[in-house]
Amino acid sequence: MSQFSELLREYIKKKDITIKALAEKCGIDRTYLHKILKGERKVPSVDFVENISLQLMLSTEDKSRLMELYNISEMGEDVYNRRKQVSKIIHDMANTNMEDPDALTFKTEVDIDSVPEISIYTDKRELRKNLQVLICSDVHNGSDNQVIDQQTEFLTNLLSIAEDGSETA
Repeated sequence: MSQFSELLREYIKKKDITIKALAEKCGIDRTYLHKILKGERKVPSVDFVENISLQLMLSTEDKSRLMELYNISEMGEDVYNRRKQVSKIIHDMANTNMEDPDALTFKTEVDIDSVPEISIYTDKRELRKNLQVLICSDVHNGSDNQVIDQQTEFLTNLLSIAEDGSETA
């Protein structure tokens, strides 16, 4: 049984609703829901998770946890964690004073051979080099990562560095 299935089963029990009643509310066959809960079927989509969360009236926190486990089951724990780390780096970059290159300090934990397992970046060049490695590694491994941000010279340069030597970025 997957972690998603276990958590969903826990929420169903906590809300004191039968699987049959929940399946009817969601407009799905109860045997299909049983198979998802046993881990015999994959969760079909984000919309399914949204609908189940709505029908169970889950809190924002519970819905987020269920969605996180769905994403982990879809892309695998390693890919999910790498994407989460890249997202955190980009978020931290957006909230850092880019005028002062010495102000850049990010800590990451990654599993890529050419980057130390735990790194602290204290200058822009080192940060760019290691972000390039992270982004290019994801691109070469078939990632569908996208960067959405206001265009800045720093971001443009970073993405152009990541694009060098790869087919897409």
